[in-house]
Amino acid sequence: MIRFSVLLLMTVGSLLLRPQDRQPPQEILDHALHLADLYNWDDAGKGFAEAEKMFLAAGDQRNALYARLGRIRSTVGQRALAETSAQLASELDNNPLLQTDKQLRLFCLIVKGDIDGEIGGGAMREDWERVQGLATELGDNKWQYRALAQLGVAAFYNGDLATAGKNVASALAAATKNGDAGAQVRLLTTLGVGLHESQMNEEALTYFDNALKIASTVPDIGYPFPTKEAILQDLIELKRDDAAQQLADEILAQARQKHHPEAEAVVLTLEARLAMQRHDAAAALRSLQQSMALSESGGFVRELAGTQELASGIYRDRGELEKAAELADLAATSTQESGDTWSVPRLLQAVAVLDIRQGKYDEADRVFDRASAFVDALIGNYSSILEKTAVIRASSELYSQHFALVADRFNDARRAYSIIEQVRGRVTTDLLMAGAVAPAQAKKDQRAISELRLKLAGARSTSEVRQIRDQIFLVEQAQWITPEISILKAQSHDPVSLEQVQRSLDPSAVILEYVVADPPARIASSFQKRMHASWRSPTNKASKP
Repeated sequence: MIRFSVLLLMTVGSLLLRPQDRQPPQEILDHALHLADLYNWDDAGKGFAEAEKMFLAAGDQRNALYARLGRIRSTVGQRALAETSAQLASELDNNPLLQTDKQLRLFCLIVKGDIDGEIGGGAMREDWERVQGLATELGDNKWQYRALAQLGVAAFYNGDLATAGKNVASALAAATKNGDAGAQVRLLTTLGVGLHESQMNEEALTYFDNALKIASTVPDIGYPFPTKEAILQDLIELKRDDAAQQLADEILAQARQKHHPEAEAVVLTLEARLAMQRHDAAAALRSLQQSMALSESGGFVRELAGTQELASGIYRDRGELEKAAELADLAATSTQESGDTWSVPRLLQAVAVLDIRQGKYDEADRVFDRASAFVDALIGNYSSILEKTAVIRASSELYSQHFALVADRFNDARRAYSIIEQVRGRVTTDLLMAGAVAPAQAKKDQRAISELRLKLAGARSTSEVRQIRDQIFLVEQAQWITPEISILKAQSHDPVSLEQVQRSLDPSAVILEYVVADPPARIASSFQKRMHASWRSPTNKASKP
């Protein structure tokens, strides 16, 4: 009897799942695109994945690619962003479907623009300019103003607050006029985050509240995790602990109910910050351990890096320096794997400082060397002197701390001089070597730099980082037309040695070079050498790096 019942159930089930009764893949894709248009990528992901399999089975390459692009965007939290961006760039250049199908190309550029927005302003700006141009060509008003908003975000990254505010506000007005609820929620949240970053927390809450009101009128928007997480962060900074805890509990319940482990990991990290604000380090570590476990199992490498860094700080404050250094090193590795090479030097600097506090001076020196190699490689990723200078200013403390270590612990004047000249001389060298841009080579060179950036994200030794740095330098300088072709050598950006300076000086000339490092406040070492009156070099400037 039991076997008969099971057989009957299996037969009924097979009839219910007959091919003609299944939802057509086009309907599944259309619904996923509808959810994505509302920026509900979390709920859209399952549909994109299902539609992709069905289209591939049917031999429909065009719609399979459409679904795959949607799946990539829906799972962005589990991806190495730089690598994914490079893959999409290659497809845009080489995939015939993306060359001929403008609607599909527009979708690919939108996906790439969102991913590049997590990396930095330069590539993001180019993506959204291309989206805006193609949307104009297609007569797509919605993506014209949505692209305008993203160009505003790119301007914000570059410090152009006037353009940022104008673009996002104009896009919000257009979205409101067109009844574009998804864009309204996203843009109101974006404006709120901008106010939050400007320490205008109370004003930010007004924008977040308006976003929630609009989201509540459109069920397909789903639970607005980004807006809720932004509100939680705002409440924590406003020290409204009870309200923050209540909201954290709500978001966690929704994340678990909807099987959204990434959102759960994010909120657990924020909950840890709340616990730290309450001076409850034990509770903070419990939340962080849960967040790390979720991030490791789900592959949320960017969230994992932030959690490891936060946990490192707690162990440091508790005096458990070895554990703190271990977690700081893991955070640097996770950050590198995520493709966020910009943050790697800062995290390596934290490792080196912890090594110094433990008396591991040789190890700290090696970590500083690795961090400096990353900074050098990052400088090569940027084309303007302003951007290069910004990288060096952001790394100022790293160089001064490394200088202090070598001057105080190793008493090595040559190495100390070399460290400080590396940072002071690099931008000046690039400026002197720059000439007219060669447009025909620009695209090819940018692609080569992008590929090297991917290699940098996977570099596991200081020597490998330096090798990639030298390759980036060569490609970077190849972008410029210069009569001195012989300068295109990897060694061209190495600082002038102390011995070379000594040989160039007149007996009556002196160079005085100093570095101010805090904390503790110190004036570390001065180098007095004879200098020829006509000599020109960054070394004749006394300034903090």
